[in-house]
Amino acid sequence: MRLTDALEKMDQLLPLPVSELRYLKAAADRVRERWPDIIVTETEKEREALAQMLRDKIERGDWDETRLSFVVAAASAVFDKERRERPDLAQTREFLYAEIAASTSETFLSGLLRAYLDSYVPQATHTIALATELGAAKPQMSASGCLLMESLPEIMDVVSGPELLATRMLNMSEPFEELIRLGVRNPHGAGFMLLAHLSLTSLVKTKLSDSNLIDWYIRWLRPPGKEQGRTTGAEAAIEALIHPWLDKTPEDSLRSYLVETLIELYGDPRIKSGGVWSGIDERYMAIVHRWLTREDMRFFTGVVDATQQDAMWPPRRDFWLKLYDEGKIDAAWAALSSQAFEYARQYLMRQDAKNAYTRVGYQQARKNTSLLIMKIGNKIMVDGCHSYRTHVFDVADPMAPKLFEEGYDCEQIMRASDQRKPSGASKSHSSIPSWSRWVRDMINADVPLSQQTRPYKKVFRPRPPKSRYTASRQPTYTGYTDRHS
Repeated sequence: MRLTDALEKMDQLLPLPVSELRYLKAAADRVRERWPDIIVTETEKEREALAQMLRDKIERGDWDETRLSFVVAAASAVFDKERRERPDLAQTREFLYAEIAASTSETFLSGLLRAYLDSYVPQATHTIALATELGAAKPQMSASGCLLMESLPEIMDVVSGPELLATRMLNMSEPFEELIRLGVRNPHGAGFMLLAHLSLTSLVKTKLSDSNLIDWYIRWLRPPGKEQGRTTGAEAAIEALIHPWLDKTPEDSLRSYLVETLIELYGDPRIKSGGVWSGIDERYMAIVHRWLTREDMRFFTGVVDATQQDAMWPPRRDFWLKLYDEGKIDAAWAALSSQAFEYARQYLMRQDAKNAYTRVGYQQARKNTSLLIMKIGNKIMVDGCHSYRTHVFDVADPMAPKLFEEGYDCEQIMRASDQRKPSGASKSHSSIPSWSRWVRDMINADVPLSQQTRPYKKVFRPRPPKSRYTASRQPTYTGYTDRHS
């Protein structure tokens, strides 16, 4: 067809029909009405605005074009920690109590039940009032609300409900999933469920040396199929998993499993120092750092054991592990070459975890040289596999490599060490007895500083190709793959 013919026929084409917006709006309204308590998390500013808007509507008696979803969201804001005792919202709270008593709306009552659970404080005025009105309104509740209140009567106990539920959870094989089946919308939620989690944690805390109970508790923190672990109450969970080991040491495979699981759930505290780790007691953090140091040394030595046939390596490995056992090594970090990382990924790393590329460093300059970077007192010691010499830096040296960096250049470290005057802060392993004595001597020796004023140049790890390492398959190592079976 010629273009002129096509243009002549354009006026014969009918426009495509467009759905009437009123139908789309009605559908959106039905979704909001059906699930009024499922809302996008608002900022504190937005929550304050919701509470004030509801207060103003109540004072004016103006309910034109007011959606039920707005009332439920505003009620949640009214009863949260920042506002549930505010005098200017007293009338608003009384209005909501009265509405619970008068309402026949299942969605409204479900939303207020959710607000009750999220804002639960034992024996608090608002908790008692909400529990009283919601208990009386049970006949008007939805099927899921009735199921929850009948199967878990503890939730309406305003004195010791969370403790009673925690005791029940001890007898559940999979608490998270069973609570969902019983009508709990968010077992990892705030308020009532946070207190239940803390009570459960207190009950199992002293018994978490048993591997089966450890697995059970970790499944509560991160149920199967969930990408992330519980965040509310995470500090108590971390301390509970460490508590049995305050005065004793777990076997290697169990320690490896515990520390790697904690890092999967909440990140490496040496790299991610904020978040939940900032709330952990110093006694527990000291154990976590000691475990991490041991794991990095154990992993490094495991990789070298598997990939190097040098007869001089085993005595070096045993020497570093002996220094650790003596309490000399404060922190350690492994930086693997590309060859070593590929081997570790294939044979020593778990295939179901997510943080392999942040769990160890990367050494870029030589494809077969991996590094072990250690802090020993006021020294940074760097040892490498094969014939790479051991280098010692003062921690104040601007050219000293920093621990827990993303990437390293072994040639840059070697040049920085050799350029110092006088020299002598590096040594080969040609004689293991001589080398061992030198390392011990260097722990307390004065090490010359680099003459350069510019700091050690950072190295960045190449990003893994997405086609090979998908988000669901990026592994993390456990030191060894036997775990604690």
